[in-house]
Amino acid sequence: MESANIKGLGSLSIQPGSAFLSSWSIFRRWGLSIVLLASLSGCLFLRLSRVLVQMKEPYRFLEVDLESDSFHGTLVEPVVYLKDLETIIGFKAEPKEGCWLFEFKKLGISDREPWSFLVWTTKKGRVQAFELPARVTAILGNPWVMSGIRAVGKAEVSIREKRVFLEVEEGLTSSQVLELLGKPTERSGHVWTYQFGSVQQPMIIQLEVEGEEAKSLLMSSGKLSASFTFRTKGMIDRE
Repeated sequence: MESANIKGLGSLSIQPGSAFLSSWSIFRRWGLSIVLLASLSGCLFLRLSRVLVQMKEPYRFLEVDLESDSFHGTLVEPVVYLKDLETIIGFKAEPKEGCWLFEFKKLGISDREPWSFLVWTTKKGRVQAFELPARVTAILGNPWVMSGIRAVGKAEVSIREKRVFLEVEEGLTSSQVLELLGKPTERSGHVWTYQFGSVQQPMIIQLEVEGEEAKSLLMSSGKLSASFTFRTKGMIDRE
């Protein structure tokens, strides 16, 4: 039995290889908090919780080739639906040659090509595989991406803020940020802000940058946000 760490609820236990917990048993245990989470969309919260549990053992539930030119992952036990991703991101994917495309266009400053995130689904519409842009692998490397995926397995979820908190074991430099995302749409002190997508429903990325290091990143899109912290030189010196 594994558990996902939910702020305000404690640990929600889910068996990785079993069917989802019944909606009634969850409701009896967590009551109003689950009703609030249901605003994400039906059982979406339970499916996301199961993904958190799976990523505690990423090499068991995710097949990857760390030597490939772009990060491609295949999920051994697909959980979330394409429509779940659309709800979280805030817009619909477009069909493309047997898969689905989420395209993020940079707003304000057009100094980077759009980000193309590919998704393959099962016949029932569950996400079975995904591929990140090749430039992520070229700049950060696939092992760095895997550290981010491992962080998902240790993530905490805040009900009140509708936010996922992740601690990435690897560092991120300001040079890597500029190479990946280009110039910030807005810059205020140590905070760099980027906007992608549409003006009506933008995905907003805010980074806290000090010198050559990015300390944290907040990504907000659709109905959920994610907060990342990165390993810094100060953390290494204290170890």
